[in-house]
Amino acid sequence: MINSAKIPCSGCLSCLNICPRDAISLAVDERGFSYPVVNQGKCIQCGLCEKACPCYTALENVPVHEIKGWGGIHENNNVREKSQSGGAFAALAEVVLKRKGTVYGAAIDKDFEVKQKRIVDLSEIALLQGSKYVQSNVERTFTECARDLLAGKEVLYSGTSCIIDGLLHYLQTRRINTVGLTTVDLICHGVPSPGLYKENLKRLENIHNSSLLSLNFRDNGYAGWHTHCETYQFHNGCIVHENYWAEVMYSHIALRECCYDCKYSEIVKRPADLTIADFWGVEKCHPNFKDDNVGCSLIITHTEKGEALLKQAPINLFETDTEKAVSCNMTRPAHKPKFYDAFWKDYHNNGFEHALKKYTIYGGTRFRVKRKILKVLKLWE
Repeated sequence: MINSAKIPCSGCLSCLNICPRDAISLAVDERGFSYPVVNQGKCIQCGLCEKACPCYTALENVPVHEIKGWGGIHENNNVREKSQSGGAFAALAEVVLKRKGTVYGAAIDKDFEVKQKRIVDLSEIALLQGSKYVQSNVERTFTECARDLLAGKEVLYSGTSCIIDGLLHYLQTRRINTVGLTTVDLICHGVPSPGLYKENLKRLENIHNSSLLSLNFRDNGYAGWHTHCETYQFHNGCIVHENYWAEVMYSHIALRECCYDCKYSEIVKRPADLTIADFWGVEKCHPNFKDDNVGCSLIITHTEKGEALLKQAPINLFETDTEKAVSCNMTRPAHKPKFYDAFWKDYHNNGFEHALKKYTIYGGTRFRVKRKILKVLKLWE
C-alpha cells in the first residue's frame, strides 16, 4: 500500500488508475497539490499501487537507443502560429489521428482546470496545443489509454516526464502490450501549484469585475515567441496581457516538492520515446536558421519508434547537436530558492496577492528595491 507522505510523489495518479477497489482518492495539501489517500476500509492489500508507482519500482526492459537531436517547424504556418514553439506536437498528433488512433495531452476545460484529455479527431488538436504552466490532472486517462491499446488502437500520449513514467509503470503492471503506444514528454521547469493557479485567476476576476472567458499561458500571437506574455479575456470584453504567473513559475517558488529533486531532468534519463521543447538558441546552433519570432521546436528522439513517427510527421526537420541544443532545464532539477518557505508563510498568513507582490515583479518598484538590497546582503536569490 502506497504512502505518499514517505515518497517523492509526483501526482502521476498511476496508483489511482490501477486500484481495483477504488480505494484511492485525492486530497489537496496546504500548497494546492493533490496527493493520493488510501481508504483503509476499501483497501485489500493487493500491492498493485506500489507496483505501479514509479517511486517504488523501476521500469523493466526499457529500449536503448542513441538519442538524436532535431530542430523542426510545422509545414503549415497556421498550425505553427497556434503553437507555442514550432508545432512538433501537433505534427505528431496529425499522423496518429489520420490513422484512426487516439491522442492524449493537457487541455484547459470549461472551468479553466488543466487536465489530461483524450482526442480522436483532427479538429480537436487545438485543445492540446500550447503550454499549460500548471500541473495537469491525469484523472483516469491511464485507464482510457489501456482500453485503447487493448482495442488495437495506435496511441500518442504526451505529458511531463513524471506522467509518462507513471503511465508506463501502470501499463507494465497490467501487462499491456505497448507496441502501439508512442510517448512524448515535455521539458518543464517543474509543475506550479494548481491551487495558486486558481488563486491567480480569482485575483484577475476580482480586479476586472468579470468572469474569465479564455486564457493563453503564452500568447505568441501577441508578443512573439521570444517574449513570455499571458493573455486573459473576460466576459465583459476586457483583455489583459501580463506575465505575473510566468514570474511565479520561473522563480521556482511554487513548484511541487519532487520537482526540486527531479530524476528526469537529465535528457538521457527520460522515459518517453520523444522529448519536445522550445529550441532556444537555435540561431546559435544553426546560424543560417531564419528566426521569424514565431517559434521552433527542439525534438529529442530516444527510441526507434519515436524517430520513426517523427519522420512521418508534417514537419520540416534538421538534425542538431544534442549537447549544444539542450538547455539548463534539461540537465538539472529546478533550484529551490532560499525564500521558498518564506513565500509559503506569507501566502498562508497574508494571502496570494500579498505574496505575489512581495516575491515577483507584480509588487512594482517598492518590492524590487527591497529585493535588490537583500540580494546585495546575500539574503535573497
